[in-house]
This record gives sequence, structure tokens and C-alpha cells, in this order.
Amino acid sequence: MPSFIECESLSINYNIMGIATINYTIISDTPDPSIHPIIVADGVIFNGIITSVYTQPIAKTEFAENGPWYTTSVSMVATS
Repeated sequence: MPSFIECESLSINYNIMGIATINYTIISDTPDPSIHPIIVADGVIFNGIITSVYTQPIAKTEFAENGPWYTTSVSMVATS
């Protein structure tokens, strides 16, 4: 079950209190990929909670040899 984070989708924004809002997209061959509340970006470890997950199929992949592919958009709030 291959899956990966689409690098261009990774977005990290800090508020004035130092709390990070992190958004990223996972590409996978399953509509239910493994999502963890810990992200490591540029050597910084972010630990938080997942606030939203939205999955949708990728258009025109429904007839792929191993079945359709999906994008899963993830948002989380974390501290480093």
C-alpha cells in the first residue's frame, strides 16, 4: 500500500504563541492512509493533534491496474 506526502503541499504557519498549523496532502492507493500526529520537517519535530482529514479519489485513476488512487488533505495543530 504505497503512500507519500506530496512535498509541494506541506505548509507550516506559526501564530504569535508559537503554535503551528500544518497542512499537507497524502497521495495513496487507499482511501484510509495511515495518519500520524507527528511530523518531522527540516529537522524540527512537530507533535500535535489532527484537526481535519478529507479524502477524495484522483480523477481518471479508477481503472488503474491496482485500483484507484486518492488524495487525503490533512490539517493539524502542533508545537515544536
